[in-house]
Amino acid sequence: QLVSEKKIDKNLLPPKKIIGKNSKSLVEKRQKELEVYLQTLLVKFPVTAPKVLSHFLHFHFYVSFIFSI
Repeated sequence: QLVSEKKIDKNLLPPKKIIGKNSKSLVEKRQKELEVYLQTLLVKFPVTAPKVLSHFLHFHFYVSFIFSI
């Protein structure tokens, strides 16, 4: 949805691996790449994240928590 609706380049998302996908080094590498991807998205949308991204990151839980304090 981010690609089609918000014109996010699909090549920003790290590619999936099929062979060796459970190796510790590959999992750690992909985790770092996904972190960079999420940081890039949050920089691209500094004020309001798209609904699909907010839902994926469970922002609604944080908002509920902040207002309950």
